[in-house]
Amino acid sequence: MVSAVGGIGGGAAGTHSLGTDHELAQLKKKLSECVNCESATTLQGRVQIDEISTRITAIKDRQHLVELAGTAPESTPTAKPAEGALGTQLDVYA
Repeated sequence: MVSAVGGIGGGAAGTHSLGTDHELAQLKKKLSECVNCESATTLQGRVQIDEISTRITAIKDRQHLVELAGTAPESTPTAKPAEGALGTQLDVYA
C-alpha cells in the first residue's frame, strides 16, 4: 500500500484536498484498528497510536491553513491624503 507523505504540493487545491482526505480516512481507519487491537496497551502500541494521531493532526492543520489561505480577503491599499490637505496637519503652537 502506498500513501502520500509530505507537504502541500504544487497541484490545485481541490486535487490536493482529495489526496489528503483519502490519506486522512486511511489514517483514521488505521488508528481505529490500532486502538482496538490487543497491542494498544503495550509501549509499542501506544507509540504507534501517538504517531498516527500526530499525522492526523498535521493533515487537519494543513487543510485548515489551506482553507484559510483560500478565503483570506485580499488586502486593499489605503489612500494616503495629499500633504497639506485639510485635516492632515496638527497645529502644536499654543
